[in-house]
Amino acid sequence: MVLKPKESIISYRCPHCGTTVMSMVGTFALSGDLIKLKCSCGESELIISYTKDNKIKLSVPCLACENPHTFSINSSTFFEKELLELCCKVLGLPICFVGNKDKVFEAIEKADKELAEMMGEYSLEDIGRMSGRPEGSITDAQVSELVRFMLCEMKDENSIVCNCKDNEGEYDFSINENAVEIFCTKCNAKKTFNLSSVQKASDFLYIDELDLR
Repeated sequence: MVLKPKESIISYRCPHCGTTVMSMVGTFALSGDLIKLKCSCGESELIISYTKDNKIKLSVPCLACENPHTFSINSSTFFEKELLELCCKVLGLPICFVGNKDKVFEAIEKADKELAEMMGEYSLEDIGRMSGRPEGSITDAQVSELVRFMLCEMKDENSIVCNCKDNEGEYDFSINENAVEIFCTKCNAKKTFNLSSVQKASDFLYIDELDLR
């Protein structure tokens, strides 16, 4: 029996450009050196590492504070809890989310609304050192990681439909200009999804079944 490695999505908002940065983190990846989750603007990074007492240490950039916040979490909590919200006491809002994809995307959407209400007439791009990059944009690397995770999960659940017999399709994807095309390499059935924002990516990841026909 092959044990499936535990994985969680982790996300933070870059205080410099406003991008929502997210990635999958697995137990195998964390068994080695520290992981740096960098924003594509190059101005911020979230650092993940194991401590000697088998806890996971996070250094998270903050929208309100000059220095990052440090959190220490039990590894079992990190990988098994549906949602962890790590907060800045000054901002009064979560600055980092860890958990399964549905819960994390729900939390991001909620936090964005609360932040917008707090800021009143200002937009999310006006916070701190944001440089005007479109709110909630996602890099190709982040999209690839999330889509790959989603396809593996849906394949295991037999939730992808194509022209092949049940669960006999082989699925892959390609990314082009904020869209992802998912296709079966056997029957060539395919479908394209727009992932140009966090909201559109969230809508896509809420899909329970993919019909590529």
